Amino acid sequence: MVIHNATAINQTLYPKLPYDAARDFAQVALVGVTPHTLVVHPTLPVKNVKDLIAMAKGKPGALN
Repeated sequence: MVIHNATAINQTLYPKLPYDAARDFAQVALVGVTPHTLVVHPTLPVKNVKDLIAMAKGKPGALN
């Protein structure tokens, strides 16, 4: 069985699940890695993720 990270995240979203990801599943092998990259336009006045989050919270709906 191959599962997605959402299987573990679901525990924070749904109060009652028929499984406990930490207790009921065990990793057997790493199948692959998916890197993620966060990029911003150079005209934005942010230099790190903390600044980007602050800007997004300060201007709801302005960034996508």
